[in-house]
Amino acid sequence: MECLICTEPIVHAHLGVNSCRACAVFYKRAVNVPVTKLKCKGGDQDCIKQNPRTTCRACRYARFREVLIKAGHVVKGNEESGYIPCSVDTAGDGYSDSEEEEEEQKASTSSQSFLNHETFLTLRESAFSVTPLLDKIKKGYSLMCIIRKSGEMGTYTAAPGDVIIRKGNIDYTPTTYLNFKPNTRIFLGALEEFANFAFEDFRNLDDDSKNLVVQSVRFVMAPMDQSYRITHTFPGEKASNLLGYTTYFNIDKLERLFDHSPDDLDKEGVIR
Repeated sequence: MECLICTEPIVHAHLGVNSCRACAVFYKRAVNVPVTKLKCKGGDQDCIKQNPRTTCRACRYARFREVLIKAGHVVKGNEESGYIPCSVDTAGDGYSDSEEEEEEQKASTSSQSFLNHETFLTLRESAFSVTPLLDKIKKGYSLMCIIRKSGEMGTYTAAPGDVIIRKGNIDYTPTTYLNFKPNTRIFLGALEEFANFAFEDFRNLDDDSKNLVVQSVRFVMAPMDQSYRITHTFPGEKASNLLGYTTYFNIDKLERLFDHSPDDLDKEGVIR
């Protein structure tokens, strides 16, 4: 079941129709706002047709009113006063104004917790968010984490002597020359999917342009991502680094990077 206004998945109906709690809260407040103050963002009164999760208050209000009328509720207009009140009884929802405010705030903002592969399903993209692009970026980053975790776990081969560190639900294994290259390719692919998810302009680029953008930002994104995750995963351990999503590297043990590497590998050249 989904909200007939914003298409958000729902379990319970509100105000007598299939609407999410956030949309119900919005409508109950918008009822007391003069119609003249509800301006269409797009100017054509069709924002909700273009995007069901639009933040246009005028189009969202009109859509909720339309749903109520189709459901048989009496919705009376008062053109002289500039208000469009609704006769739907909103007193029996079982939650107070303060609870409504809290619910709307929850729906308007994404979780502030640490972002990783587990947060993709819990992050919400609310139609009422004041930071819709930021919400997309957060969820896109979480998608990138899922791809990296799955990809690295699928290519990992246990080696004798590997010191595995368990953090949360991830077994971190040592970064080596052999897994560094495939993990880098996985990162670049995940980075592209992150951009595809978060940015419409990026999705519209051709493949060559996308690759150029990814290659350009990889050296900025990688250290930022590493710093973000290392601070949470290994706090206070300045010598550690997360070169992969599921691999760790200790700068004090540089020689471990070449564990299981070919005998003829130019190690000094790699370090340089």
